[in-house]
Amino acid sequence: MTIQGKKTITVFGGTGNQGSSVVRSLLAHKDRIFHVRVITRDTKSEKSQVIASLGAELVQAEGLNSVQVASAFADSWGAFINTNSDDESLKSLDGPSDYDLAVSVIDAAKEAGVKHVVFSSGPSITNATNGRMHIEGFETKYYAEQYGRKKGFASFTPLLCASFMECFFYDPFVDAFGGFPWIPDPTTSELVFRTPSYGGKGDMPWISCENDLGDVVHGIFLDPNTYNQVLVQATGQQLTMRELVASYTQATGIPARYEELPSWSSIKLNGTRCRVETRLMFWYMKDCGGRWFAEHESDMSTSVVLKKVAMAARGQEGSFSTFTSWFKQAHALKAQSA
Repeated sequence: MTIQGKKTITVFGGTGNQGSSVVRSLLAHKDRIFHVRVITRDTKSEKSQVIASLGAELVQAEGLNSVQVASAFADSWGAFINTNSDDESLKSLDGPSDYDLAVSVIDAAKEAGVKHVVFSSGPSITNATNGRMHIEGFETKYYAEQYGRKKGFASFTPLLCASFMECFFYDPFVDAFGGFPWIPDPTTSELVFRTPSYGGKGDMPWISCENDLGDVVHGIFLDPNTYNQVLVQATGQQLTMRELVASYTQATGIPARYEELPSWSSIKLNGTRCRVETRLMFWYMKDCGGRWFAEHESDMSTSVVLKKVAMAARGQEGSFSTFTSWFKQAHALKAQSA
């Protein structure tokens, strides 16, 4: 269960955005109490090698191969599991789904004797809208969470992630909302953030996946029994769209404005599944009264505690990234790469 007296935590999805954040935080513990293992399909990939350079152990396994994954989980005290619900290979009606992958990994963790699992889940939009809407990526994670809750781990903690600040580095996201914060409107040369009405009070939860998500998970692993069966919302800041734009101007000094679109259907389709689901997300958020977490009211109190505990374990001080600090950092990175 330990390597050189350390607790082994194995991360499935460790080369992705969520998993790599978890790996970095766990390895930064000031007393080095965790040995971190990462399951990857390709140990030679660039992303895998970056993770290995931080001190993580790499183990090759295919997620749907239960024998390989159980072997990769061997001697693990804990596991963080995140599957890529956007993977098009898991969306065919004739093949395995994201749910099948998640269940396969959960089963493998149980077979290997893993005690503590943190599972990156999703809210049920179908439940929240009384069956009026289904968004596959959220539902598969939600039902995999229900499966994992019943497997009898010493602790099983589902995690609901707020929207990632890093979405503003994702071109399809930027394009869907008017080019903000990088591409001015071609007719007015203004930076304009355009979204449909969010619903409720209009304040949406966000978190920096790179800077903060890993610390929330780190905090759970420092006291897993306390968070057994507790649905943790990973949120770093909650603010309106206008406040978000104001944060950008405060961070960069560049004028920008917010413009509310007439409805969710105002988001232009472009032939991709991503754009369709972006439309649907704004529909359900308005229908659910502005609840990003669908059935659940937003509550960042637990994530605040977890962040604080993890930062102390890292021997550091600090709190969640705000959009002001994040945009300042992001703008500098963009300037360097220009």
